[in-house]
Amino acid sequence: MRALVCAAAFLVSCAPEPTGYYLARARDAYAAGDFERALGYTETALQQQPYETGSEEIALHLAALRRLERHEEADAFEDFATRYAAGEPTDTTDTTPSPDECQELDRKRAQTTRLIREYGPLPLRGHFDTGALAATYAVDAEGRPVRIRVLRARHPASAWLIIQSIAGAKVSPTRLAHAGEAFPIAHCAYWDPLPRRVFIPPRMYR
Repeated sequence: MRALVCAAAFLVSCAPEPTGYYLARARDAYAAGDFERALGYTETALQQQPYETGSEEIALHLAALRRLERHEEADAFEDFATRYAAGEPTDTTDTTPSPDECQELDRKRAQTTRLIREYGPLPLRGHFDTGALAATYAVDAEGRPVRIRVLRARHPASAWLIIQSIAGAKVSPTRLAHAGEAFPIAHCAYWDPLPRRVFIPPRMYR
């Protein structure tokens, strides 16, 4: 019995870290050309230890986005990850526009290009503190969010949440036709997602 207990303890001590497991699965999926699956795994890897995200997780996440031709999201994520790695303060209330200015801009756009779904349930794959999120973006003539830039996020994992959410938003064609401004039209989003947080378990892949 003692031998079994020791063997079990040895196996547990040698078990790979969760982040390493998901990163390895992401590598395999990427090598197989399944970039959607690779992205799912890198999303999970980012959220396992959000304050200790490694450069490989970032690089593979960006590579998968580029291969999927999701360049707006990739540009926004790369910009934030670069600033975060350089030690810039990314979780501060001192943003431009400020929360009040962002709210005023959002109210101004309410009758023109306000998004049908400004953001949906944030795709959390782990329990971690996302904190407040803020970003600027613009809506182009086809109703697509472009020029996304994260103003406030605690780490790359939460920055990716707001980027992905904005990128998936839609604009009413009717409002788009009556925008009355030259495109792209500036917007911003500033909110604390905790009241709407929805936990989604890590994806189960075969």
